Amino acid sequence: IIFLVAFIALQANAQDFTSDTTKGCIPTVISFSTIYGNAWEWDFGDGSTHSFTNPATHVYLTPGVYTVKCTLSYADGSPDKIITKTNYITISTGPSVAFSADVTSICPFDTINFSSNVTPGGNAIASYLWNFGDGTSSTLASPSHAYKTNATHNVSLKVTDTMGCSKRLEKQNYIYIYNQPQANFSVSDSIFCVGNTSITKQISFTNNSSSDAVNYLWNFGDGTSDTMKNPATKTYGIGFYDVSLTVTNQYGCKDTLKKKDHIIITLFKANFN
Repeated sequence: IIFLVAFIALQANAQDFTSDTTKGCIPTVISFSTIYGNAWEWDFGDGSTHSFTNPATHVYLTPGVYTVKCTLSYADGSPDKIITKTNYITISTGPSVAFSADVTSICPFDTINFSSNVTPGGNAIASYLWNFGDGTSSTLASPSHAYKTNATHNVSLKVTDTMGCSKRLEKQNYIYIYNQPQANFSVSDSIFCVGNTSITKQISFTNNSSSDAVNYLWNFGDGTSDTMKNPATKTYGIGFYDVSLTVTNQYGCKDTLKKKDHIIITLFKANFN
């Protein structure tokens, strides 16, 4: 009885083969093998040429679910055995990847909204990996990003599904960041000590901003403003005044320089009793 059980188990095991994987992404190389038989014929289920080696290696190039057959022949004249595994191999196309940005030319520090357009290849999407080309990345499906300096950037998106299949799309020179103007100015003098409250001071302003600035907005800290490149001399009474200059270039990029308490006219009077 023990011998019979062992023989039956041996026969059952003889009708089996293995593979190093049963799932993959095109193109997928899979190796099939069995420890039984003296000759083999493998039918990989995708209409390809049969293989007569053991192990047998096959490359799947088309997505689908495949039934694999192995016909075993024996040198002792035993009947051939056909091992069939139905729907044994699953091959996925992997996701199809596309993306876009709401703008592709923009000023530094302004926000760009990226949108992914991904079609799963038979399996759910597991992860996203964006590379914005400036050393930063994101794992969101549709992230937002702000670039800090003038440059042209490549952008890529890699998408991986639950089977581990991944696709990557890179767009060369996709994002251009305009140059940002630099605001700068000086004043003829900034600190005055006066002997009484009726004294005022005349102050002139010099615009030292970068040459690409085309529009200007001065705020003099006394409730007045000006849009001249170099404004007229102003008269200040006693007080502490913040002065700021905002410049804009032809692309609409802005920069602001604000100097707090830059103009000080203070009462300084000797007294004793």
